Amino acid sequence: MTHPDDIAAVHKNSKTLVFDGFVRNLMAVMGVQPVTVDNLYHRPNKYEMTPAELNYNPGAKHFIDLTHDRYISQLSPGPRLDILKSRFLQYLDQELHIDRLCKASISPAGTPKTAKNISLLKMCRNVILTCNSNILFGESLFQIDPHLLENYCSFDDENWVMLYKMPRFFGKKVYEARRKLGQDFRAYLELPVSEREGAAGLVTESERGMRGLGMDESEMATQLFLVHWS
Repeated sequence: MTHPDDIAAVHKNSKTLVFDGFVRNLMAVMGVQPVTVDNLYHRPNKYEMTPAELNYNPGAKHFIDLTHDRYISQLSPGPRLDILKSRFLQYLDQELHIDRLCKASISPAGTPKTAKNISLLKMCRNVILTCNSNILFGESLFQIDPHLLENYCSFDDENWVMLYKMPRFFGKKVYEARRKLGQDFRAYLELPVSEREGAAGLVTESERGMRGLGMDESEMATQLFLVHWS
């Protein structure tokens, strides 16, 4: 699109224009196997579903459509969003404490101990990522990996290398960050549910759906990472 007037037409045309091609490519780039991608897009036969499956998925939608519905349910005005907002503000209040903000310090040598130079970019990243991680997954991710923010920012800065399928030697840093993040989300899934308190419904429902499809935990970890990244 090269003209602002085209944007409204794109948003109105929800049937012809679809996002599935990008999503499929993104999952492939992140290492999800083609057969798994096909399973995620498989639309079940309504007449072969069990009563429990029909109750959970009355529209017989594929997993990706269900995930879209979960986002809408979680983020639309109402009790579920109110809970997220309340928790976000609690974590925001904690992260804006001066001791936490000093994590974003970039004070050069010789700066008086009573003064701190704070990187606005680093501060915003730290605050937003910490709050979002905690309201979506509870505090487990940071207990698993204290360096989560560092790895996430490395991935966020250079993920274009992966998206444009550049040779790995162009992006050793981003591939290593992606590997470590994958390990973190795999470790998260391996924790007992009792040790994963505070996870949002979007996350727990997605996990239940993926386990129902019989997905490998490494690929489940990739899907949860994409939920976090989105």
